[in-house]
Amino acid sequence: MKSIQDRLGECKLPSAQQKCLQNTLSYTQQEADHFLGYPCTRVFDYSALYPFLSLPINNVGDPFLESNYHLNTHEYEREVIGFFAKLLHGDLDNLWGYVTNGRLNAFRRRIMKQLSIIAKNRLGVVSETLAAGNVNIESLDAGKSVNCSVIVLTVDHYERALQRLHKLPELRIITEDAILVKLVNEPGALAKIARRFTDAGIGLRSIRFLERNNDYGLVTISTDRTEAALALVGDVLVS
Repeated sequence: MKSIQDRLGECKLPSAQQKCLQNTLSYTQQEADHFLGYPCTRVFDYSALYPFLSLPINNVGDPFLESNYHLNTHEYEREVIGFFAKLLHGDLDNLWGYVTNGRLNAFRRRIMKQLSIIAKNRLGVVSETLAAGNVNIESLDAGKSVNCSVIVLTVDHYERALQRLHKLPELRIITEDAILVKLVNEPGALAKIARRFTDAGIGLRSIRFLERNNDYGLVTISTDRTEAALALVGDVLVS
């Protein structure tokens, strides 16, 4: 197998860029032999994976659903999820997850996908369709106007739910992000959170209770600026 230096020498790049890469490689190799103080290891060999770096592999989407982007390694991703499920004594017949590429991406799992469905009296059909696809409804609000019904729900398998619902005729589906927070069950707790968004100029689209007990309540909040909203409620986000 060719070394990294040999591969760099074969790259068809302008000489200035080639020199820049060579300098960077030399510097990092030298630093790797002497640095201290950060928890990592050099005991690895990824050379067997080099051929895959020339392919546009992308594990986009739910690893437990068939993807229309076939250049993926979802099979390996499911193995990783199963490995950690065994460590945590999870139910291997009823698990879901995905592999993140860093802490920020894991942090964003605190954002739920919320579905708003506009249809003509189709609540029963919607719930039956999701049940047939093994999709569990975690929260649901429904209202009725003169000509149609509006159904707002969260589910445990977002991508699967979309695939099932798009097969139904005469439905309009709107998707949006909803932040999941945990609030103390006391008067004024929700008002204090709402005030944070008002003071920051962030518009609220919806606030819904998922669950409530004597001590705490789980609340989903949808705004017009999700990333900015996340920074405002970091102390109450569900971990």
